[in-house]
Amino acid sequence: MRKNLSLLALAAAAVLLLAGGCGSGNAFSDAVPESQPEDRVVWSTLYCDVSFWYPPVWELAQGTITGDITQQTGVALETVVPAQDADRQLSKMLINDELPDLISVVDPTVIGQLTSSGKVWELDEFLRKYCPDSHLLTNFPEDMKQELIKRDGRWYAYPSHINSADARRIWEPCDPYYVDYVAYNDNNAIVWNKDLLEKLDLSIEELSAEKQVWDALEKAKQSEITENQKEIVPLLIDGTDFVDSTLKFLQYTFGAEYIDRDGNYKDILLQSESRHALYFLNKAYRKGYIAAEQFVYTNDEVKRHIAAGNVLCFIGNIANADLDGREWISSGAVLSSENTSPVLTKKGYAGTGWISTFISKSCENPEKLARFLDYMTSDEGMMKWYYGIEGEHYSIADDGLVVLTPEQEKLKSEYTENGIDAWWMFENRSWIYSVQKPPEPGSSTALYRELETAYGRDEHTVIYESAPFLSHTDLLVGDHELMEKEKTIGQLKKDGIMRIVLAGTEMEFLKEYKNLTYDLYENGISEIDAGKNLRFQENQKELGIRLRKINDYR
Repeated sequence: MRKNLSLLALAAAAVLLLAGGCGSGNAFSDAVPESQPEDRVVWSTLYCDVSFWYPPVWELAQGTITGDITQQTGVALETVVPAQDADRQLSKMLINDELPDLISVVDPTVIGQLTSSGKVWELDEFLRKYCPDSHLLTNFPEDMKQELIKRDGRWYAYPSHINSADARRIWEPCDPYYVDYVAYNDNNAIVWNKDLLEKLDLSIEELSAEKQVWDALEKAKQSEITENQKEIVPLLIDGTDFVDSTLKFLQYTFGAEYIDRDGNYKDILLQSESRHALYFLNKAYRKGYIAAEQFVYTNDEVKRHIAAGNVLCFIGNIANADLDGREWISSGAVLSSENTSPVLTKKGYAGTGWISTFISKSCENPEKLARFLDYMTSDEGMMKWYYGIEGEHYSIADDGLVVLTPEQEKLKSEYTENGIDAWWMFENRSWIYSVQKPPEPGSSTALYRELETAYGRDEHTVIYESAPFLSHTDLLVGDHELMEKEKTIGQLKKDGIMRIVLAGTEMEFLKEYKNLTYDLYENGISEIDAGKNLRFQENQKELGIRLRKINDYR
């Protein structure tokens, strides 16, 4: 929440604030803006529905990352990230005309509500009116802009995690390393503790098949070996985020897809390979390899358990796990006992990013917010909030590229405290790959990148184009009736999956799985899939792509 400042402190802070124009310039500019009066410093609200994002408190002091941003823009942020029901709360705000100034969301229903409400700015209009020399009007990837217009009707949202063909033409990769990395990386992975593998006399080559994984987990459970005076935890899942990371990895590695054998869209949870993935989690729970409380761990609790050193295997989103690449290794794919091929979706075409950020028409300081958006997405702004302070958080090599040591990379995982790489909604991956020197071979960072790419590089993994799916939920944007039904379906999935994975017996597992599939069909999942299929087929036709089921054993 916003810090309370005395009038004296606020006045003192205001003396430090510097005026910055739109079109923020080069990342390495030495220009110092002029001081601006106290009444030009505004607090704006940013609302985000990404529950595992923990933004830092916005400091105004000179020499802090947020303070320096305020110096350039005159804006300080008060962030709101509800732990629960974020999208429902935002929908109420929309109805009551109480929208925050900046709205950063991933929920497709909320995105549809915002874009059809008339209460958020079209970015072209907003920038032309309040920041006409903004780089975003001339230097934004056109292919991503067109995808956003296709999704929303007009260009309303700034997308996070920018990366596309046009983006790479604007920000050319500084090294072939990044081209290769993008082709194979994925945040969801299975990783193993190197030290515990050695103590258990296990090699990574023995962990490629599903049965080998089960044998290793059982060996860990039966072992009397301790680490830091704690018993070995055979398997750790990704806490409350397990559905989108742990389960998703298992679905992919066991071969679950988003189409049926006739090439039509079909919800991945209805695929037989997803049942296998759910069974894997339930079996691991029933055998005592994972404890029930793991399913409700927060991200911080997951990190603490990993840091304790006694976890043998982690399956989940390694980007949020604070892993040291020197201490962990990945076995790549887990080959299914049912002989299906592991699959991985990669997007070779432009998409709409991850987080979509909107600007409310009710914001009281549109000129300041326009300047803020322009700065946060500029070379100079991204250097500040993504890398921090030169000489303290990063250095520049003779070739002009950013150099990060392993210690400096570690700072990114501590973004809540230091503010480095904290503003995910403005992240531009193509820009990062254009300015950051590749990691040194054998370094913690280089080894961590090997964890990210092990699954994609596995000789058994089949990679296929995901562009026709958009982001799956985007396939329904514009059809408010089906989007509302999907919200109901989403809650049924959430509740049903928990009952399935925590089933006490195999018979109970089968019963709960049957109950969930029945509930999904009763509540219209076939209708939702049919609606998605229309857009999916249109996208395939437009792109000249015809996807076929990989694991089709008719």
